[in-house]
Parts: sequence; C-alpha cells; structure tokens
Amino acid sequence: MRHRTARTDNRDNSCRGKAGTIIQFTLLLAGCIFALLCITSVGLAGGTQDPLQPFANHLSFSGYKCAAQGSVLQASHRSKPAFTLSPYGSGVIIKAWFQKKQNTPEVRQSLLIIANTMNDKATLARFYVDGEGDLIMEAWYPLPYVKENFAAFLDAWETDFVVTMKEYYPELAKYIN
Repeated sequence: MRHRTARTDNRDNSCRGKAGTIIQFTLLLAGCIFALLCITSVGLAGGTQDPLQPFANHLSFSGYKCAAQGSVLQASHRSKPAFTLSPYGSGVIIKAWFQKKQNTPEVRQSLLIIANTMNDKATLARFYVDGEGDLIMEAWYPLPYVKENFAAFLDAWETDFVVTMKEYYPELAKYIN
C-alpha cells in the first residue's frame, strides 16, 4: 500500500523563494552601490590627504620650493615667478603678485592699461589690478589633479609669464617692484 504524502503547492513556495531571492539581491546590490560610492568619493576627495599635496609634489619635482600655510600653498622658483595655489570652487587658483612702487591714481591707471594689453597676449592667465593696486597674474585649474593636465597647465602659465613679461617688462618696470 502506498502512502500518500501531503501535496504542497509548489507555486506558493516558488513565489516566496523568488521574492526572498529578489530581496536578497536588492540588498546586495544596494550594498555594492553604497560601497562603490564610498570608494569613489574618497578617491575624488583624496581621502584625508591634503588636496594640495599632489600639486606640491608636482611643483617640487619641477624645481619649485613649496611651503603650505593653512589652505594656501606658496611656491617659489629661482627663475620663475613666485605664486600661491589655493582651493577655489571646484578647483585651485594660482596667483602671482607684482607689487606697485607707488600708490597713486596715475600708477593704477597705467597698470590697468598694461594689464588689459597683457590679457590680449596671454593664453591661460589673466592679469588685473587688485584693490591694493598691485598687478595680479592668475589662472584656475579644475580638480582633480591629473599629472599630464597639470603639467600642460603649468607650462602654459610659465609661457604666459615669459611672453607677457618679455614684451611688457620695460613698461611695467616703471610701476612694479
């Protein structure tokens, strides 16, 4: 004699099994996405590393002496202009200051005229006269730091300095130190 076993509804069990599998898969996927976002954000933000450190390393390798003062990196070179590099928006801004000799309206006006003509020659940098009357050369570089891109940026910065100073230094020498 055969015993009959109770028949279970396979459809009911399979639905619960599929639902459980879908929930497990969804949780696993959510965990993977969260982990990926954490890894990506740490990579873009540089983790706890100073965001200016890759720039300092690059500049040091290029012959600059670098010193950090808070969130500002000061860079100097024996044959190139000294400048600062600091966070600005979603990038960093590089600035070189050229102090005026005298604080007169005539000196300011002359520097403004020269800055405007220097901007016509520059490819990357912009020149302007700040509130104190000093001539400023500045450029902005977007984050993240990429070695090849920053090398091209730095080359264009230095070329702008050489090209503009070569042409305008005789006139600038009358007004800046």
